[in-house]
Amino acid sequence: MKASDLFVECLKKEGVEVVFGIPGVATLDVVQSLSESGIRFIPARHESGAAFMADVYGRVTGRAGVCLASCGAAATNLVTALAGATMDHAPVVAITGQRCLARLQKQPYQAIDIVSTLKPVTKWNAQVTRPELIPESVHKAFRVAQTEGLGACHLDLPEDVAREEVSVPPLPSNSLRRPSPPDRVLDGAADLIDEAKQVVILAGHGAVRGDASAELTSFVEDIGLPVLSTPNGKGVLPFDHPNFCYTLDIHCEEAALAPLKEAEVVLAIGYELNEFPPDLWNPNGRAKIIHMSASPSEINRNYSVAVEIIGDIRDSLRNLKLMLRQTKQLPKPNAYKEKLVKLLSEYERDDSYPFKPQRLLADLAKVLGPEDLLLCDMGTHRFWISQLFPAPGAGTVILSQSHNVTGFALPGAIGARVAQPERRIVAVCGDGGFLAGSAELATACAMKLPLVILVFNDNHLSYVRSLQLKRFQKAMGTEVANPDFVALARSFGAQGIRMQAGDSLGDLVQKAQEQQCPTVIEAPVDPRENERIFDNWLEGNSMPTKIEK
Repeated sequence: MKASDLFVECLKKEGVEVVFGIPGVATLDVVQSLSESGIRFIPARHESGAAFMADVYGRVTGRAGVCLASCGAAATNLVTALAGATMDHAPVVAITGQRCLARLQKQPYQAIDIVSTLKPVTKWNAQVTRPELIPESVHKAFRVAQTEGLGACHLDLPEDVAREEVSVPPLPSNSLRRPSPPDRVLDGAADLIDEAKQVVILAGHGAVRGDASAELTSFVEDIGLPVLSTPNGKGVLPFDHPNFCYTLDIHCEEAALAPLKEAEVVLAIGYELNEFPPDLWNPNGRAKIIHMSASPSEINRNYSVAVEIIGDIRDSLRNLKLMLRQTKQLPKPNAYKEKLVKLLSEYERDDSYPFKPQRLLADLAKVLGPEDLLLCDMGTHRFWISQLFPAPGAGTVILSQSHNVTGFALPGAIGARVAQPERRIVAVCGDGGFLAGSAELATACAMKLPLVILVFNDNHLSYVRSLQLKRFQKAMGTEVANPDFVALARSFGAQGIRMQAGDSLGDLVQKAQEQQCPTVIEAPVDPRENERIFDNWLEGNSMPTKIEK
């Protein structure tokens, strides 16, 4: 068979059902093979958009999302999105085309060493130089991408290799099984917890990826421990669960760190250091840390691990619970959580215009449930969401957390909808982020996806502007001239709505679900309110605590 046919058969063996991408001159044979394979090909408008779609598809399914790009500029367009996938541990396999191997040393048109270019932003990547290497290369890419810590892998298939004949078969796919930790390790963790007076759980993204919400809920209800989460761990316990406190963020108040700073033992479950730096919550290294994860801990002087429990998080929680001698305790009221609940309740009644971000989130919280999904890219709105939005369940909020990508939410919402078409999906963008990813609105319209895209519009790159104002007392390059977002949305074929004073965002979101097309809702936001996010910049993040007006 032709090598490109074998390549696609290998994708099918790995369970691939969808490929996001843009056809190109160096992927003609691969795209032709895809067209005859039964794998669904979804054409994006930009290669980064295709990779963002694959990123979120991978996050919500747990299987590697696949994106395709041609050579040259098409391939280099993948860099930002693949870096985000690797840093946020989203399983992705990227496929690129390449000009003929025999001519590469002559530096032909569009030729670039894409393997070296993408190496720093992927877990593993390679160029397939002979067709008989295809089965092993494809299988390794998927295995590495889907092994903790998850991330992006990349395969480069030159066009002449894709056209060659080959007779080797695909390799069978095999499922990954994370081992359970040994009893002696669990015994050590149980002794630390039993002997300590104050124990706090810090839940991270790994607990969500490991589908450990049910086991964590049972564990804390039986043992009686409070839970804080990182932004990517939001919803691992529902916000209204009595044992859940709140989500930590670099803009939360210093008081939010008190449970961790006072704890004798911190049980870090699926926690990764880039989610919320340990020097903020364990500055003197006084807490004894139990690291429970599918992968070993990183090295950090403020994260000195006393016991390391490596393996399947669900098994670890079930087995650790059996070894603990503590009796069930009633959770203590948490003053900071009560403050957040009161704050959201107060903003439900705020009728100021332009809107305050807190009011918009209070409206969203009333209509989005555990079966829905909120995606958020980088901007000031991300910090409001990470702190204030009460996630109703695990995986209900997806952020570009570690790489802080603008333009992520809209294409990511497409990937989520393709993976789980029964879910209601809301993408929350700033005005800058929406424009960065708006090309994929054409993709959503072509597919008639009933997505809701909420644009927080304050006519500024407000996060950077606030930094400039505090550090230099002036801003530069952050006041933007935006288009008419409603007219722009309608020009794509989407519904466009500009919120007016007195409008209910919840009502608009509900009505948007009745449309057979995307709905862009522009919410004018008070830029002065966005500056308040810096009122609580935590010490250790190199910024003072107050914005000077």
